[in-house]
Amino acid sequence: TGSVNRRADGIAGVAPLEVSGITDAGFPDSITADVAAVHGVATAAPMIRTSTSTATGPVLLFGADAKSADLGGALKDVVRKPLKGLSGDPNGVKVGPRVGHTKGQTFRLGSASVTVTEVLNGKEVADLNGGHYVLAPLALAQSITGRHGQLDSILITTKPGADLAKVRSGIVAAVKDRAIVAAPSMRAVRAGDGVKLMNYMALMGAGVALVVGAFLIYTTMTMAITQRRPVMSMLRAIGGRRTTIVRDLLAEAAILGLIGGAIGSGIGIVMGRAAIGRLPPAITQGLEARVEYWLPHYAIPVALAATILTAVAASAMAARQVYKEIGRASCRERV
Repeated sequence: TGSVNRRADGIAGVAPLEVSGITDAGFPDSITADVAAVHGVATAAPMIRTSTSTATGPVLLFGADAKSADLGGALKDVVRKPLKGLSGDPNGVKVGPRVGHTKGQTFRLGSASVTVTEVLNGKEVADLNGGHYVLAPLALAQSITGRHGQLDSILITTKPGADLAKVRSGIVAAVKDRAIVAAPSMRAVRAGDGVKLMNYMALMGAGVALVVGAFLIYTTMTMAITQRRPVMSMLRAIGGRRTTIVRDLLAEAAILGLIGGAIGSGIGIVMGRAAIGRLPPAITQGLEARVEYWLPHYAIPVALAATILTAVAASAMAARQVYKEIGRASCRERV
């Protein structure tokens, strides 16, 4: 879902609305004029965006015109000049840096033969779909995919001061149930729906791991504190406060939790990269984006916090239980 979201954001740019097909077949390109005529619409950028096969593997095919430059996305600087650059060759395309083809090379894209007029470079264009994409004029993309007169998407920007809700209502009325009007993030939501079961299973596994880890920590700390009873009793006898002793035990548990969380996070990153690289085609073929390993910036801090809290909570329970036993033993000895 992170891969789909990044690709959607990279293409949509500042566009707050998108018209997309109800099915994979897309919708008639005549809708573009109807959408552009809605009051408050500044740009209605038609687009083909679909996965297409090549000899080196599937790539994402973008078909766009100069209107896409107004979106401010990753391809804004590229689509300002592609039509002039591609006009010299009716089958000319521009490719991402990781497609594996060089300038002037001809290759098979879907059912058509195309020629590379430029290999796109730069961080923004390299990050888009991992650099695995082909940019073609809209008409050529429609021809390659066999979608003459069809579109996959219309990305929409609004005029300054326009009411987004009213603009959306107007677009919905213009589209007339021929397509879906939603935010560009809807594609990521759709992708998320397809892998929700996997997400729930992963979260369930993580929850079970935390519970089992807490039980093991509780058992280990109970044994460790029990073995330290003579030392703890001596510390109490020479004036040591119970809160100080317990605080030191919890600090020890927190440090061990931090170390364990750091080691586990490192192993998790390695296993996550391996798992994403081995995803079966049955899972990934329904996604437009190239699925790559992506770790949110908050994941490691949250994991470390969870392991530390689990360790401290389990140790606190163990310390409380042992201190209860020590207290009962002291009472019996005084009696």
